[in-house]
Amino acid sequence: MSTSFLVSVKCPECGGPVRYPEETYTFKCTYCGSVLRIKKDGVDLKYIIPSRIPNKNELQLIIKKVIFNQKGPFQSAPCINQINTIYKPFWYFKGMVYYNHASKTENDTLAKTWYYSFHANQDFVNMFNSLSVRTEVLTLEPYDKEALKGFGITLPLLLDKEQAFRYAESAANMSFQVEAGHALFKKLHFIGEHFFIIYYPVLEIVCTGTGGDHTFLLDGIGKTLLEHKTGKMEWEPETDKGNQSYHIKLLTHRCKNCGYDLHARDFDIVFYCNSCHRLWLLKNGEYHDLKIKVLDSQRNANSLYFPFWRFEVNVSSEAADLDLKTIRDLSTFMKLGRFLLRNEDPARPIRLYVPAIVTRNARALLKLATRINMHQKVLPVSKNGYFPYNKILNASLPETEAEEMIEVIVFSVIGRQDRKALDFYKDFAITVTKKELIWYPFEEKGDFLVDNFHQYNFPKKSMDIGVY
Repeated sequence: MSTSFLVSVKCPECGGPVRYPEETYTFKCTYCGSVLRIKKDGVDLKYIIPSRIPNKNELQLIIKKVIFNQKGPFQSAPCINQINTIYKPFWYFKGMVYYNHASKTENDTLAKTWYYSFHANQDFVNMFNSLSVRTEVLTLEPYDKEALKGFGITLPLLLDKEQAFRYAESAANMSFQVEAGHALFKKLHFIGEHFFIIYYPVLEIVCTGTGGDHTFLLDGIGKTLLEHKTGKMEWEPETDKGNQSYHIKLLTHRCKNCGYDLHARDFDIVFYCNSCHRLWLLKNGEYHDLKIKVLDSQRNANSLYFPFWRFEVNVSSEAADLDLKTIRDLSTFMKLGRFLLRNEDPARPIRLYVPAIVTRNARALLKLATRINMHQKVLPVSKNGYFPYNKILNASLPETEAEEMIEVIVFSVIGRQDRKALDFYKDFAITVTKKELIWYPFEEKGDFLVDNFHQYNFPKKSMDIGVY
């Protein structure tokens, strides 16, 4: 995922300053080469953007251009009494968003990887309600309430996590409804979503002029005027409610078995050790040994192993009077099902593959998953229990969020838009009877990956899988 933020921290191994893209949870120290990982522990990380306090000459220029030119408050050069930094909180959302919609003439899923920021305290300069207008790359620092004492005031969050989720959901719905039109069925899904809290600096300049004190609020980065108020402003700073739990903790990221550095990218939760060939699942801040399950690549040396959550499911709908448990059931209801599934064992359970990654191209990921799941083929599992070639992608989509993705895939696989299908979409329920994490081999051919099981190919760039 692209980002407009860099995070600045200190390496716990050598103490050297490290800057890494905010989208990344695992990275290398440029000084000692240690692979480092953020210990998130299930909380929403807080960052702060340091204020760019102007020097004396710059401040005089700001006063001349921004403050002194305001009509009314001053007859002569204003007297600056006080300069404070006030930090306004924002929620920052990123994730894959899928929007299922259907009518009597159309059945489609709109998809995109979405970035969205919105204020968490509307009481303060509410005209400044988004970070998306920032064109430059901004540096974030870990939020540290103790370090901020005497250097600024952080305002309280007036929008909690649950409210922030609803706010983002409402904005996403509005964004997609324009494209979906007047659909009879529509549903939004957030998959692989992450929420961050970012404190943005606002400079408060209190001046004495005609009629008393005046307060000017300036963008703490761009120095542009945000708001002018008569008199001084009163602040209610954020109270301490366990904010220390939001601190970023950095750990050295090494194999629990052999101590070898573990390679990772973005929001990975499963890591493969290229030294001792062990697989580790990161859960609740701890590494858990994971059994390797690989589909047989038929000894293709150019294979890239791609993680999938594989589910066996039952799908039911009271409105459509359907209970889909086997491939026979699915084939009778799915569009072109009798043709696509004619060679498969009709008594076999329905098995769905959910790509276990968060990607820049949500649409390409869905297209891949739909293609694989429409055929319900029996795919061979390797008996060796290891990766024949060390070319694999780590998993970055947790099991719980992969289960949420099943509904999106079922909608796309069914593919119908008649009345019975619309009834089905409105209330269908999914029951998972079995789940496991497996690695699916794709043959590399230049800039493309080929699925030899289904004779399907797609460009590597479509899902940002150039690094592994």
